[in-house]
Amino acid sequence: MILEVADIRIQPGRQAAFEQAAHHGIRTVIASSKGFRDYQVRHSIESPDRYLLLLHWDTLEDHTVGFRGSPGYAQWRALVADFFAHAPIVEHFSATSPQPEQAVERAPPIQDFSVCHLGILSALDELAALSRQGVPASKRHEVASRVLTCLRDAAPAHHREEESELFVAVLADAQVGEERTKVEGLVSRLSNEHQRLEALCARLTPALSALERRADSPLDTGTVTHLVDEYREHARLEEVEFLPLAQVILGRNSDHLAALGLALHIRHTTAEMRQKYGAI
Repeated sequence: MILEVADIRIQPGRQAAFEQAAHHGIRTVIASSKGFRDYQVRHSIESPDRYLLLLHWDTLEDHTVGFRGSPGYAQWRALVADFFAHAPIVEHFSATSPQPEQAVERAPPIQDFSVCHLGILSALDELAALSRQGVPASKRHEVASRVLTCLRDAAPAHHREEESELFVAVLADAQVGEERTKVEGLVSRLSNEHQRLEALCARLTPALSALERRADSPLDTGTVTHLVDEYREHARLEEVEFLPLAQVILGRNSDHLAALGLALHIRHTTAEMRQKYGAI
């Protein structure tokens, strides 16, 4: 059994309506799906617009392939998507075992891209707080350093990884016709958005670099707002449309998912070795 955790931020003031829609949608749509076991809806005490949906499934594929590839997925999204402030972050968890010889199930490589979105969106939340002077002066250089690392290094690396590994793999496996046409359109749009987002990041780099050095440099709030809004919409498009479609397409052949996972592993290992030892 696996646990699906959906981290959701909703639009302010819509808590009651969202909770009603979420419970209704899970009970009437998701509950009838193969492999569904039970669920909980948790509401954050500190962050009133944040919810966690916790759903148990028999297998990972029951959710990522069975449910996401069914008509019920569109019905579920129609009930709750209008409440979202930005794209939810979804992860899957397996139970650990005290027996060292028993392996823990690893999430498929598609989920690595969702995890990257979570990290980038978290950095953008910190960026927004910086631009609003919502960070104590003693911490501004630390936050600026984290945000700068994400915008200058992590986000572009994530984009290149999508373009050189994920997009290529999905295009290669997409069925000729309507499916491939849809994938081509999404890949083109997402790749163009990568360029625009990186250009916005570059405009903020000088000010963030100054703040990292403890210099007093104001951030362009208009550019910050533009970047945060654009990236949230970009991540929403990937989480709602492209990644579920990629899972369905690559999930038809377990060897292709394994090949993508291996390619990502090699890329990450090589990057770590370069960081530690220099050019290799």
